Amino acid sequence: MALPILAVAAVAFWGRTRPHFGPLRATPTDRRLSVEVGEAVHFSATVPGAVEFTWSIWGSAVSHLPTWTYVALPEDAGWQQVTLVARGTTGSTLVRSWDVGVVPPVPPTLDVSPPPGRVVVPAGGRAIFRCGARVPAARPSDRVWFEWTVDGRTMSRQEQSAAESVSEFLLPVSQPGSHRVVVRVNENERSASLAEWVLEGSRPSEAPVPHPPPAEVEEARREPPAEPQAPVVEVQPSPPPTPPEVVARAAPPSAEPPAPPTAIPERRPVPAEVPPPATPPRAVRSPASRRIAGGVGERMRFATAIVSSTSEASYDWSVDGRRVQRGSSPSFEYVPETPGTHRVAVALHARGVPSQEDSWQVTARGARPSQGEASTARRNETAPSAEQTRVASLPATTLPRLPPTTMPHTEDRAPPPPELARTTRPGATLSEEEVHRWLDEYARAWSTRDVRTLQRMGQVRSQADAERLLRYFGTVEDLHVDVRVRAVRVDGERAAVEFDRVDTMTDPSGRRQELRLPPQHKEIERTSDGLRFVN
Repeated sequence: MALPILAVAAVAFWGRTRPHFGPLRATPTDRRLSVEVGEAVHFSATVPGAVEFTWSIWGSAVSHLPTWTYVALPEDAGWQQVTLVARGTTGSTLVRSWDVGVVPPVPPTLDVSPPPGRVVVPAGGRAIFRCGARVPAARPSDRVWFEWTVDGRTMSRQEQSAAESVSEFLLPVSQPGSHRVVVRVNENERSASLAEWVLEGSRPSEAPVPHPPPAEVEEARREPPAEPQAPVVEVQPSPPPTPPEVVARAAPPSAEPPAPPTAIPERRPVPAEVPPPATPPRAVRSPASRRIAGGVGERMRFATAIVSSTSEASYDWSVDGRRVQRGSSPSFEYVPETPGTHRVAVALHARGVPSQEDSWQVTARGARPSQGEASTARRNETAPSAEQTRVASLPATTLPRLPPTTMPHTEDRAPPPPELARTTRPGATLSEEEVHRWLDEYARAWSTRDVRTLQRMGQVRSQADAERLLRYFGTVEDLHVDVRVRAVRVDGERAAVEFDRVDTMTDPSGRRQELRLPPQHKEIERTSDGLRFVN
């Protein structure tokens, strides 16, 4: 009789003292969502008695905090399944899932003139660019913004109706040189359609006669002289008249010209004004490509095509954000000293104010290590303690222990042996410069569609992620990803980074698009394979 009474008492005591677990309250309340690329969805969960949370996308864990924000990336187009698993102290779990449909953006449709590409305009003329935009199914109240930039500087911004609108941009060409003209048309802050031109300002005598420039150029039109002694020049009323020295150069040469009349010497330029001193020589960008590769210790020469009409202009050259040369020279020689990705940039200052910028990305290949360095590297490969310790000693508040269903080999809760105690290797502390170089490599891996490098960096964590990324790469062309760092905070072998990601690509319909994603917050840690994103 005593045993049944004790059993009932034990059950009653357990019912009063057992840990309370649940219920699960989570947001969003809707289980099926639809978002556009670039939009963010905030998830949160409250579970009394829960000791662990695991958020995952298609089974791949992405966070272990009670709250998590999902940002729809371009490669996420389609259906994504987000799952939350909350675990209590007794091992019981509560599960909630959401189906998130990611819709690709539909930027405005553009009709531009001249066609994107290279445009040649003689100095002294002007180029006229036109851009028409239309948003399908736009309402009368919907608006679009036209933004015209020259060499990265915003020159004009207009707001017009999204149903049908046209923007016109006139750019005078005062002197020879190369300029990049871009128009961006966006309906929101996330996506935009764009068209790009390379405007080449040439000397009038260098203007290509067989192939006139596609831009509508208002310039002096020269006709052959009626007589060798009296050249005739016709000009349109819109532009300024052609300078006398240009007319003199346009006259055809003659081996034995007849004696000129008295009026001809007055039309000839003064020798000191040929060529005009104020006109600088035509600058050529070198190397032409923005991404170049070389070896450590290899000498590289850079020259920029940006020029200024003022005599007080100066060029500030920098490498990885550090100024290395300042003066009037538009060229710079650089010798990489360390392997990795470096950024060589130049800024043109006119009267002390930055006016134009140019940059290159240099990938320096490491030299073959000496015998001593190779021996050190082999010794480091045979020491497994530091690598394993970095995983075993992560703070529980940042990366808590995964549940048995996600990572079975973590069920053993015994502390790690003393020989695996975390130690900081000499020289292993991260630096901001190293993080910047790694993020440059990260952007380059996106632009070159290097899935293997993205896997090593922790961006791709499963075979399903890799296959999804390959499908996305097959739908776009001319992909260029730009990573703009907002902040870096280094803590030993870890770093917290905040950056913006801007993707520029050509979609299957042939339209050039630009996608600006929300700021991304990530953590980076050092591993035996290099730096890597933490979950």
